[in-house]
Amino acid sequence: MRQQSNEELPVLMPFSETIRKDEPTFLPFGLKAYLDLMDWTGRAKRVDKRGHTNSQQPKLLANFGLTGEQWQLLSLEIRKEAATMLH
Repeated sequence: MRQQSNEELPVLMPFSETIRKDEPTFLPFGLKAYLDLMDWTGRAKRVDKRGHTNSQQPKLLANFGLTGEQWQLLSLEIRKEAATMLH
């Protein structure tokens, strides 16, 4: 595998809990909400994992208008796309 330079590494956009029309390059939620979603995603039950930990669905999914099942499908597609982009 080849070494990536810092210029090629993906960067996470900044977070902003308030809508900023003057600065549209912010994720429209806070860091804690994002971390809750990532934590829940990692704990979810999937056929390709041995186990899972029950946890309450994050509020951010409701803000997105998604069910937990919809998010799991979407996150799987995101992982596939990211793997393709990084290789």
